Amino acid sequence: MGKRLWDVWEVEGELLLKTGLHIGIGRESLKIGGVENQIVRDPLTGMPYIPGSSLKGRLRALLELYFGLFSEKGDVLSYKSLSQLKLKGLEKSKFETGLYILKLFGTSADEAGLDEEEINEVFPSRLVVPDLFLKEASASELRERVGSLMAEEKTEVKINRITGTTYSAALNQSERIPAGAVFKFNLRFKTFKDEEAGWEDSPQLFLNLLATAFYLLELNGLGGRSSRGYGMVEVFSKEADKRLIARPRLSKRKTVEAEVKNHFAEED
Repeated sequence: MGKRLWDVWEVEGELLLKTGLHIGIGRESLKIGGVENQIVRDPLTGMPYIPGSSLKGRLRALLELYFGLFSEKGDVLSYKSLSQLKLKGLEKSKFETGLYILKLFGTSADEAGLDEEEINEVFPSRLVVPDLFLKEASASELRERVGSLMAEEKTEVKINRITGTTYSAALNQSERIPAGAVFKFNLRFKTFKDEEAGWEDSPQLFLNLLATAFYLLELNGLGGRSSRGYGMVEVFSKEADKRLIARPRLSKRKTVEAEVKNHFAEED
């Protein structure tokens, strides 16, 4: 039958801001009289949120750095670049780890044909990272503390280290989501199985990669200006031991497939 979607896993938890977070919208969106570096907001509600793309990109970059797979040019890890590292003597264990990173986060479809068997394993990307929104209680607290914009203004000044005076045009203002805000997340990843080719994804390896990535996130921060202390976070679940909640959603395959068959049989 070839490759089949075998299961879908959910990984859910909460992300606590330990310091203010800045994920900006770009200078081109500046309004007259407004803060120079504004944060992203939901266009319908006006509430700040964390784009899923920002979190996914950060998790991926940290894993590539951790496992020594980060490109010197800053390019995202691809199947092509991973294969080139293999030719240069990359250890088998690191190559296989790289494959699992590509499986989880994705790689360019333009690379099809490099190695049909492994490309078949890598495509499509498994991980889905929806946008992260504030918990209701946290949103209410932010409104009470800082107003309807739910953000603080952080001012930074460039100072001469000898004279102690500021440089001209050295004032920089940024919006930040204040420390203490809590966001909910619900990631999902797919696993595939190919009985003809004799392989199947290991959900435990995906979970291990995600756990490592979140640990690195706590150490390195999220969003812009993390080197200045912005975006320090703590990742936790509702469980007392603070482990992420992970559960399979299609694990009872026979039951699921029987229900699907019955559904279409009834329609006929």
